[in-house]
Amino acid sequence: MYKPATRLTASPSGLLHLGASTLYAGLLGTVRWHAHAVPVLLVALGSGFRLRTGSTTAWIHCRAAVVPAGLVHALETGDEPVAVWYPTPSAANPHGLTRLLSNAQFVAGCMVGHASETALFRELFERGDSHHHTGEVLDDLLKTRIRQPPLAVIDPRLLAVLDQIEAAPQHAGSATEWAAACGMSSSRFMHLFSEQLGVPYRRYRTWCRLRNGMRLASEGLSLTEAALESGFSDSQHFSREFSQKIGIAPSAILRRVGRVGFATTTQP
Repeated sequence: MYKPATRLTASPSGLLHLGASTLYAGLLGTVRWHAHAVPVLLVALGSGFRLRTGSTTAWIHCRAAVVPAGLVHALETGDEPVAVWYPTPSAANPHGLTRLLSNAQFVAGCMVGHASETALFRELFERGDSHHHTGEVLDDLLKTRIRQPPLAVIDPRLLAVLDQIEAAPQHAGSATEWAAACGMSSSRFMHLFSEQLGVPYRRYRTWCRLRNGMRLASEGLSLTEAALESGFSDSQHFSREFSQKIGIAPSAILRRVGRVGFATTTQP
């Protein structure tokens, strides 16, 4: 049974941070089959959670796991909180995230172990004012623990594309359009993007649009307004993509959130 740290007051409701890194810390319950658009770190803030992937029929009891992008999986978290962290792929790939695990083992397509920074994520969840500095905490974690220097090896043309997608995901064009702007073939652009970012272009664009939609909804827009402003055809399209990538409806996440942070973190 989860119990908050004794030096803190009763646990507030969920924390959602939507900066360069995306973090949700709170209750999730049952999370149906889904496949993330980017790699994710899952950290139990209580006694653990159960994870099942499409490659096995057995549930795995976990304290922490790194799930690569595109791996179909489901979760059972019960009535205990979890932290779900999505660093931008240019800042951390699955190998980098695995540095935050101890006694890690490869199980059913994931790296499963114990999170060395459980106390950090638990404090972010428990403290009522943590949304003011979550971005700084995550940025420091990327710099000091993951220490991954991917920006130095990413093609500068792709970095320019990433900046434009981040700035206006609703206007992000097709791979063919970006390829022409970068002076390369469409097949070369898609190969280079997947190779250097670890996720396909369309999947990454969808992730940026989903994150933007959640930011707008958190700021008070309706799901329909947030969906249209983020490049989706309607709220049903947004909700369907969100459920496929996250495993839970966006409205269900918003109901669990009491604190939202928007500060943009810097790249390591």
